[in-house]
Amino acid sequence: MLNFKAKFCKRKKQIMEILKSSKSWFKIYRPVNPHFSLVRGKV
Repeated sequence: MLNFKAKFCKRKKQIMEILKSSKSWFKIYRPVNPHFSLVRGKV
């Protein structure tokens, strides 16, 4: 379980890097997947 969390955090960092480089993509993605923003708020 801990390993999974570490993997998730690593992926989250990658996602954040992508978001930083393309904020327009984030604007498109957010309304399509509300669960993503939910996870973002929790973690």
